[in-house]
This record gives sequence, C-alpha cells and structure tokens, in this order.
Amino acid sequence: QTEDGKYIEGKLPASVKGHFDASLICFILYQYHQCHVTQPLLLESLREYGVDISSGQLNRLLIENQESFHEEKAEVLSTGLSISDYIQADDTGARHKGKNGYCTHIGNDFFAWFESTQSKSRINFLELLRAGSTLYGITPEAISYMKEQKLSSKVVDQLNQSEIRNFEDKSYWDSHLEKLGITSKRHIRIATEGVLLGAVLSENNVASDLAVISDDAGQFNILSHGLCWVHAERTIHKLNAYSDSQKAALESIREQIWTLYVSARSLECYYL
Repeated sequence: QTEDGKYIEGKLPASVKGHFDASLICFILYQYHQCHVTQPLLLESLREYGVDISSGQLNRLLIENQESFHEEKAEVLSTGLSISDYIQADDTGARHKGKNGYCTHIGNDFFAWFESTQSKSRINFLELLRAGSTLYGITPEAISYMKEQKLSSKVVDQLNQSEIRNFEDKSYWDSHLEKLGITSKRHIRIATEGVLLGAVLSENNVASDLAVISDDAGQFNILSHGLCWVHAERTIHKLNAYSDSQKAALESIREQIWTLYVSARSLECYYL
C-alpha cells in the first residue's frame, strides 16, 4: 500500500496456481502416485514441513486440473503406436468405487500406457487405441474388416454407400446406424468394431500390419495378432508325452523355442 492509499499488486509466476507453486504440486503428485504415500500421511508430512494446507485442498491438487497430464498420456499412446511395429496388450481386473472394472495395458520396449474402463471387449480395446480421439471412420480398412467378420453383405453395402464417412463421436455414429435401420446387436457390434479400426488406422498413423501380441484373448485379435512367448510355449508345455522319444522330442522343441526367444530379444524382435 502506497502513501496515497493505493495498492500495488505483483504478478505471480505462471506456474503458481492458487496458493501453491509448481514445485510443491509436483512433489505432492510424485509422493502420491509414484511413491504410493497415502493422503493422510502426505498431509501429515506437508504440515510437518510447515505447509499450511487442508485435507480438502490436498485432495483437489491430486484430482483436479489434470488435463495436461491426460493430454500427455494420450500423446504417449499416439506416438508409441505410430513408431511401433508391434505392441503388447493385456488387461486385468481393477476395482474402482466399489465396482469391478478392468485395467488395460498397451506398450512395448518404447512406451507403457494404462487405462481403466468398465469393459474388456474388442470395442473397448479399439476405443483405447484411438488415443483420446472420439472419431468413427468408414474407411476401406473398416469395410474390409466387416467382410472378414462375415457381416451381412446388405449391411456392408449400406455402410459403404453412405455419403457420411466420418462421425465425431458415438452419438453421431449410433444415430447413423439408426437411420440406416441397422438394429441387430451383432451387426452393430461388427460395424462399430470396423469403423473404430478405421479411425485407429487413419487418425494415429498406425501401420495396417501392426503386430498385436497378447495372451490369445479374443478382444486383442485384430490386425496381425500373435501370442506372447510364454503363451505360445504354454500350448506345447501342456502336451502329454508318453514315451521316452516323445518326451525327448517335446523337450527339444521347448528348448528351441526359448533359444529362439533369447536370440530374438537381442534383435529386438519379440513376436512369433
């Protein structure tokens, strides 16, 4: 306050949001997400450091205004898909807010990406591969996929002759299906998988021969699908050998698989 009663107000650095600067926010996020420090313990330690912060404010710093992180996360997946010849995919059960869901992993030696959803269907997997995009696209690849999945030729022709080729989000796509009179659950599922695949290939610069390596779960059986090494060998490991010659042959094949695996790793080639 100056002698004439006016106030001079300094400008805070752009990194300061509210009462806390970027360094403190980074520390909080790192402690919680990377070091797995619970909110009560984190609040206690912050107050011991002399930080005047409430439990509510700490919670807001952890869950609000995280758009930039979500954007970066989407870019990690988009970039990873565009530079990769193969990806590995898997999902596992994940419980959130009292409801059972799933956490899907997509990655390889270059990147690792995770997302929690309420489904582990092929539609869900293709939606994740869009890397944040909401687009649905009727492309040649989409039509080819529908034909491979034995979708009714009448439905395929309807979609292929459609003047509208791209749809901004699910509501526009669902509306288009309704206008065409496509109501069968099977037809809707296959058509939706197709246009999602079309969007993935066109939007994210994904190679049409991208290898998807998994544990043979059906939802991952798209593009060039293959088994991971463990699951590829597991089918042989389950074979029953009754004679000494059969046992020797079985062990020889298993040994060859893992010898090839070691050689492949040195060449950065991880799929059969």
